[in-house]
Amino acid sequence: TLGSEDERQRRNLTVQMSQHALIDLCKNEAQKHLVMGQYELAIPGALQSLRFSMEVYGSGRIELVPGYLLLAEANLGLKRYQVAEEFLLYANWSVLKNPDCSNELKSQVYRNFGKLYASQGRFQEALKQLAMDVYYSSLESGPEHIDTAGGYFYMADVFATMNVVENALALYDKVVDIWYRFLINLRHRPDESISDYLS
Repeated sequence: TLGSEDERQRRNLTVQMSQHALIDLCKNEAQKHLVMGQYELAIPGALQSLRFSMEVYGSGRIELVPGYLLLAEANLGLKRYQVAEEFLLYANWSVLKNPDCSNELKSQVYRNFGKLYASQGRFQEALKQLAMDVYYSSLESGPEHIDTAGGYFYMADVFATMNVVENALALYDKVVDIWYRFLINLRHRPDESISDYLS
């Protein structure tokens, strides 16, 4: 019976590793389509990632948030704002239920709410959400990090849409400065690649 217990543990470990690999594969496939602007094609991978995550972790867990965010982004790209907001609300609920959630994940949720509200013309709400994105991203990586630059960029877009040109230009300048410093520093480290820093 000792051998069978070891065998069972090895089999469970193999199944868990396979499930995690499937979740990652589905997430990566969905992200690839999102980057290429193929929002409709991103949905099956994102949905499958979410389903596998629910099977592995259960409902309401923080591990479900990446799947919710992928589905929100895909639906946002398809201008299905109500569906996108529903997935963002699920993601937000999971974040609120898990106080030990990373600042990076909080930042992503706020950024997506900001993008949603900006798309709906709710500019003041968008700016509030994007300010929270910048705050949590700054806590995670620093205010001058390329991850935080995305929040500044979306805020600049909102200000530009509102025709508040000075604020928009100041934030666009901030984004350019952050990326310029990052690329100059990267240039002096030939053993590193920009893909090492992009998630």
